[in-house]
Amino acid sequence: MKRRNFLAAAVVAAGSLCLPSVALAQEPFVMKLGTGTLNDSQHEWMNTFARILGDKSGGRIKVEVYPASQLGASGRMIEQTQMNLIQGVVTPPEFLAGIDSRFQALAAPGLFDDLAHTQRTLDDPEFNTAFLALGADQGLMGIGLFISGPTAFASKHPWVKPEDFAGSKIRVGAADLQMAQVRALGGTPIPMPPSEVLPALQQGTLDGVLSCIPVLEGLGYMDGAKYFIETNHGVIASIAAISRDFYEELPADLQPMVIEAGREATTQVYDYSLSDIEQSKKDWVAKGGEVVELTADQRKALMEVLLPVGPQVTQGDANLNATYELLKAAIERARQG
Repeated sequence: MKRRNFLAAAVVAAGSLCLPSVALAQEPFVMKLGTGTLNDSQHEWMNTFARILGDKSGGRIKVEVYPASQLGASGRMIEQTQMNLIQGVVTPPEFLAGIDSRFQALAAPGLFDDLAHTQRTLDDPEFNTAFLALGADQGLMGIGLFISGPTAFASKHPWVKPEDFAGSKIRVGAADLQMAQVRALGGTPIPMPPSEVLPALQQGTLDGVLSCIPVLEGLGYMDGAKYFIETNHGVIASIAAISRDFYEELPADLQPMVIEAGREATTQVYDYSLSDIEQSKKDWVAKGGEVVELTADQRKALMEVLLPVGPQVTQGDANLNATYELLKAAIERARQG
């Protein structure tokens, strides 16, 4: 009798020891995603991805969204994602150029006909697959590539001619292709994360910013640089990159859900991006900024300065040049489509 009681007690104790493991197995996998912007397509992509993946996984993956550099500056979020301290970052790929110079290929000016053509290019299977895989050996997996907006400037003065940019200090991403554009215009490029830009404008450290209107407006840069110079000379794209370690540690049945959710979020965010670009221009003006549209002659003069930048920068880097050529081939296929 005593032996049976002992065995029963042992069974109960063993069962209780298993309870924490069962409870832990039922806890959702948490994905912390960060971006440096607010209320733009990057933020919207994260929200959409969180909703889709939560539904697909039946709540087994919980996505937490942190916009406006809550998890740190862009470079810091990239490092944290590589180390799986956070599980993803959504950022212009130029911020990843320090990891692999090929990430900056999309920053070359004068490549795209319009936003629809840009999106077809980003969706081109050959280019998309290759570009999203660039960070694989650095602990990153790309799961989305989409438009933030046309490249433009915000400035303290209404720059409309190439010479207007001369001597100005202009914020850029830390990528040669963006810095070379500013140098070609006679300015000084200053790499800086989005969270530091507005104070720098207000304090006079910067005269202007190279970005796109949803980011410029969403972060309130009109309070330091009221003129939005609508040059539309390129595109600011965004990449969603997640931790490769996190992905590989997921159960096998959840892994494809992450990829599928990234693909669906990317498709859904396109229409949002288009409407956000137009609404951001209206909001820029409503908040005290001014929109400066270039005449055909002014734009032609600007592009004559900027168009040589892509070939000049990419020819000096064999790996970057290979991705640039891959991009140009996708651009041509997108025109035919």
